[in-house]
Amino acid sequence: MEFDTGTQYTRAQIQQLLGVPEDRRGGDWATGYTKFGDELFVFCNVGSAGRTGHDYPNRWDGNQLVWSAKGRSNVSQPLMRAIANGSLVTHIFHRSADRSPFTYAGRAKAVDIQNTKPVVVRWSFENAPTKRLVNDLNRETVCKELETLGFNVAPVGVKTRRATRGSITLYIKFDSNRSVLVVDPSYEEGVTALLQIPGVHRLNRNLFYHNSTMRAFPKRIWSGQDPIPYGIDFGFTSKQALQSFIDILEGIPVAGSTNSMDKMDVDPRTETEAKRAIRLGQQNFRRELLELWGARCALTGLAIPELLRASHIKPWCEANSYERLDPNNGLLLAVHIDGLFDRGFVSFDEGGLILISNKLDEESLKCFGVTSDLKISNLNSHHQKYLRHHRSRYGF
Repeated sequence: MEFDTGTQYTRAQIQQLLGVPEDRRGGDWATGYTKFGDELFVFCNVGSAGRTGHDYPNRWDGNQLVWSAKGRSNVSQPLMRAIANGSLVTHIFHRSADRSPFTYAGRAKAVDIQNTKPVVVRWSFENAPTKRLVNDLNRETVCKELETLGFNVAPVGVKTRRATRGSITLYIKFDSNRSVLVVDPSYEEGVTALLQIPGVHRLNRNLFYHNSTMRAFPKRIWSGQDPIPYGIDFGFTSKQALQSFIDILEGIPVAGSTNSMDKMDVDPRTETEAKRAIRLGQQNFRRELLELWGARCALTGLAIPELLRASHIKPWCEANSYERLDPNNGLLLAVHIDGLFDRGFVSFDEGGLILISNKLDEESLKCFGVTSDLKISNLNSHHQKYLRHHRSRYGF
């Protein structure tokens, strides 16, 4: 089994990945180290006491780990002899706070063993271990940025927040500051494309995140007997990475959707281009709209790229492969205007004049800074075709 260096795992997750039988998940698995097959798994606290109260002087010495075995260990024991002669593949997991997940340091070999009680081993790693994880955006920053992008963020329990915008529902972990954003597992086929965005990563690419408060997500059996909601968690090193992630997520067909491209009767070359656009996260589509509209909101003139969205006029879920890539099926809009347009609160007539739904009252219009004389200029005949669809869809 291969583990990702620098990734966090709980004991239960490791057991699940290894396929440890249920009746063998207690015992030594709850202690500092255990053997499974011909591999040794070491779990150690560095700089803090364990839950049993034992506070061993484990420490990092450069890229090597100085580790103490169990209190009654001695070098004549078969396991200690196996560690000394290198006959066991040894995996080291460490943490600095009790009850936190363990970080995988890598495969290790003993380079020195002291005949003391307890036995003290100096471990060297095949690759330099990662002792610190990347500096992610924290959960509060992710929530604020999602609100800036037009999401409604609300608590759904002590440990979770739900973010919704249109058909997209996301959850934000409040029990962690690592990989805090969780998406529906139906997006699983798009994970590769999402991870191509600079600054987007997953701490554990092989596991799902489970939480009973994520009620909008599907359920599966995990560690217990009852199904529990699950999703795919991501982390971000910058706000730009998060914004690009959301842009791409909108363009990924959800698994099982009747609008999935593999069920569409389209020219295979066009389909290939559409799939390529998905893998690139609609970056080309956004780039073309930025160029077409001079990097300004088509309606308000706002010129801050981070606050502009590449908005499809005819929704992705209703468009064919060509329409999804057609820059004429897009408007570059400020995030608040995009939110109104995407939900059908506003549209535009043949001359580009804004049309306002009667669902918006005067007070709301003032909050959004929307007036009835706002107008988009430079619309072409191709835009008009898509706008007719938008007006019809939302009853304008």
